[in-house]
Amino acid sequence: MAKGQGQKLLTARLEIGQAVHSVGTMLKELKLLGLAVGFLGIAIAFLDLLGYFVDQDRVALRDNIRGSSGGVPRHARGFDKFMKRFPPPGHVDQAVVTHIVKDILQTHDRFPINITLRYLAADNRTAPVATFSDVERWAAETRFGWVSWIVAAVGWLVVAATELYGMFSGGE
Repeated sequence: MAKGQGQKLLTARLEIGQAVHSVGTMLKELKLLGLAVGFLGIAIAFLDLLGYFVDQDRVALRDNIRGSSGGVPRHARGFDKFMKRFPPPGHVDQAVVTHIVKDILQTHDRFPINITLRYLAADNRTAPVATFSDVERWAAETRFGWVSWIVAAVGWLVVAATELYGMFSGGE
């Protein structure tokens, strides 16, 4: 074998070795990225469970409805968000709505069985628009409900793909 050919072969082997090392490094970096993204998804889910992403206006209105004895006035915090989510019946103009009022169905010992919410519009009660259970679920909703799951799933998929690539390519 000629000296020039041997040098070319050695150079080619070094380049292949560097490429394999480069792929291995890239796979490790992708795994770390996947783990970091997965951890971020878990952290977002934890913060969501702690209530960091809950809309405080909704919570304030829910508490206001729970504690009110007469009705909740239109200027109350979260009222417009409530009206957007639970609009008045079709024949009622939103501009004439002045309060949220509740009808309580309760047992003889005053235990509430059902709380129905209506609007007071032009001094008339509208048809029911929600129950208090609906309001509790609405107040607990967050904009990030699925975000944490999606971020964690993307992180897991990155790690899984790099592991599968490593298993089937004969690598690490």
